[in-house]
Amino acid sequence: MARVYDDSSSMDGEIEWISEASDYESDQDTPSLPNGNSPIIWEVIKKSADRNFNGNVLDAYIAFVLSYQSFKRDVDHQKIMMTVRRYQEGSDAMDFKEALLKAVNKRKHLIKQKVAEVEDSEEDDE
Repeated sequence: MARVYDDSSSMDGEIEWISEASDYESDQDTPSLPNGNSPIIWEVIKKSADRNFNGNVLDAYIAFVLSYQSFKRDVDHQKIMMTVRRYQEGSDAMDFKEALLKAVNKRKHLIKQKVAEVEDSEEDDE
């Protein structure tokens, strides 16, 4: 069974979106994302500050915003979001969360490829 992020959990543990076993292969048991205005963003910034910025939440916030801006301009992310929009505007007219999960399922190979490229690049730098 797929595990979904539990909005009530602490950021001390790992965030569990989808188990490795499910790998988004079945739309039948598609999990849902957290509802509403989750404080997860502020928890992520807090953890990032603690881990990467000597507790400086302002630097962590700035880094997050710069990363977000870069992410929005990323060609591969834009491809994924185009897929999301197609699902939202298609004959089934999905909501954003459902369309996002379906788009990630469709584009999972691209996502995994991009992460593998980063891992390969890190190994080359060593």
